[in-house]
Amino acid sequence: MPPALGLLAGLAACASAVGVGRALLGRWVAGGLSLGERWALFSWVGLTLLAYLVLAVGLLGLLGWPVLLGVVLVFSGVGAWLGRDAFADVARLIRRPRWGGLRTVLWVCVALAIVFVVTGALNPPVTNEYDSLTYHLAAPKLYLSAGMVYRIEYDHHTNSPFNLEMLYTLGLAFGSESMAKSFHVFVYLMLVASVAGAARRLAEDRTGRAPAIAAAVVGCLPPIVWEAGTAYVDLGVTLGEWLAVLMLVEWLRDRSGGRRRWLLLCGVACGTALATKVLGGVALLFAVLVMAFSALRERRIEWRGAAGLGLLAAALCFPWYVKSWAYTGNPVYPYAYSVFGGADWDETCARMYREDQKTYGLGGVVREAQAGGYRATSFLTRQARPGGPVEPAGPVSRAITRLLAQGLPGPWLGIPLVPLFLTFDGTVFWERPMTIGLVGPLFLALLPAVALRRPLRAWLGVPLAFAALNLCVWWFTAQLTRYLLPSLVACAIPVAVGAEALSAGPALVRRLIGGLVICSTAVCLAASAVMWTAQIGPAVGTVSRDDAIRMGFEQMPLFETANRMLGPTDKIALYGEPRGYYLDVPYMWADYGHNTLLKYDGMASPGELLAAWGARGVTAVLIDKRYARPTYEGTDWPGRLMKPLREAGVLATIRETATGVLYRVNPTVPSRGAEEAGHE
Repeated sequence: MPPALGLLAGLAACASAVGVGRALLGRWVAGGLSLGERWALFSWVGLTLLAYLVLAVGLLGLLGWPVLLGVVLVFSGVGAWLGRDAFADVARLIRRPRWGGLRTVLWVCVALAIVFVVTGALNPPVTNEYDSLTYHLAAPKLYLSAGMVYRIEYDHHTNSPFNLEMLYTLGLAFGSESMAKSFHVFVYLMLVASVAGAARRLAEDRTGRAPAIAAAVVGCLPPIVWEAGTAYVDLGVTLGEWLAVLMLVEWLRDRSGGRRRWLLLCGVACGTALATKVLGGVALLFAVLVMAFSALRERRIEWRGAAGLGLLAAALCFPWYVKSWAYTGNPVYPYAYSVFGGADWDETCARMYREDQKTYGLGGVVREAQAGGYRATSFLTRQARPGGPVEPAGPVSRAITRLLAQGLPGPWLGIPLVPLFLTFDGTVFWERPMTIGLVGPLFLALLPAVALRRPLRAWLGVPLAFAALNLCVWWFTAQLTRYLLPSLVACAIPVAVGAEALSAGPALVRRLIGGLVICSTAVCLAASAVMWTAQIGPAVGTVSRDDAIRMGFEQMPLFETANRMLGPTDKIALYGEPRGYYLDVPYMWADYGHNTLLKYDGMASPGELLAAWGARGVTAVLIDKRYARPTYEGTDWPGRLMKPLREAGVLATIRETATGVLYRVNPTVPSRGAEEAGHE
């Protein structure tokens, strides 16, 4: 399926989900939300149900394109019929545009960001989409190949909630990665629409400035723009948590006898977040805290509403946690191993997992400070290169080095540092220095101005409180910007309100604030454009899909060789390279730490390694020279076991490149490929 057609087909299926959600929840909302909020809530609930339909088909062993085509056609047809009035509402809104001034400039910026998003979605996943190639798309591809959803033993991620991955399965079933990505694109659109609609409704802004600022803060944020064009899932959990926050706001604002409905809707939103990612549980925790605070203040507990919230949240997410428990013995596998245990995992893997999470964010800054001094990331000046001259540290870098050289500070000091790093060196919270890790200065510059708006109403206080709670949870997990997106989205309306509060002064101040917002948005778009320029060719068809993959994924030459020379009865053990999406032959992750399928510390000889491979059906080995360099050089335990096998010809080189090497395993005689081995 052509990428553009796949993208449009996926977006059409997403739009039909609005009708399904509206049929289920329309009477509960009853006009209490804006059009953008209603569309976001209805569509996200509808897509959650569609994901569960795909899961049911997969568990029944019917996962193939004919059955999935029937599911999509029936779902879309029913949804389109049920949602026909919702589409009419959008048509009426489009016919009443309001143009002029700051809001027009910002909406044009949002439209440009949408172009960037669509361009990314029209591209095949390459190196930058690490997790897409590792499991977000790789696992659905394996499910489709097997015709069923099953336990992938070597990949612990696949025991997590997989709602969006089920939707990605639909796209891949019809041969379109762009259709798979379309579901994340639609989530992005709903996120922007719901933030803008909530800003207009809650701030009672008839000028359109506050909705435009809030929409630009979310819609043009580089991490969000990049993610929206990928097959990641963080925008999905962000949307679910954001909707939960909005429902709590309405519960606190509504003093009528029907206010309990907002708690029920909050439970629905919490359930969708938990069905997307375990970290979606932050929204449920926040809801409990808000209800507890309300009970203390009003001296009355909303027992029925609280029970309904919990039951609906559980109902919408429990299948994933039951599935994980049935497959591994741990409902939140691989987390909480000390409590639940878990198959193909041990305490060493759990410790390695925790330590790996600490390497991101300020943990990485600590390593730099201890290794020779922190340097702020710069994309406009010469960067230090390994073995080359080091840029001199400025006074701020020296102060940070002194502060963090002793180790990661406690949360009482570290958390206040996060907004400063996000503003001035946001890339420290990305996997590697990239412009898409930037968030701009608006949060730090305008959030304090919210204090000028007195009294602080629930519609401002609740999102800010949620942002603070999520920040605290984030501090103790992996400090990556994409895990902080729920906090940033929750702060969008307060940022817009802060801008408007400052603009209420003299005309000069109003112009300065408008200029700050426009310049910051322009910088964010420029940061996103760095990625976008490389994606134009594949998106418009001047670069073929295969060429785009070869240029963007450094291991593709080895993968093409493996696909050509190996068959369905072979299996590749991957070392340092879990991105198996483009492999068409069976494979497994062989590094200890991903799983315990190969326990190297219990192997005393190369023969035992060979026997362990044989028990797993391994007939080939692929080593990434960068991430598994010790294994390639024979200096770690797996490498020391492999070295004699290479020398004896049992591991015969099929192909070697600058980034990796592919071996054939022949336990008896050297493979014919050993005689034809070549180096590139």
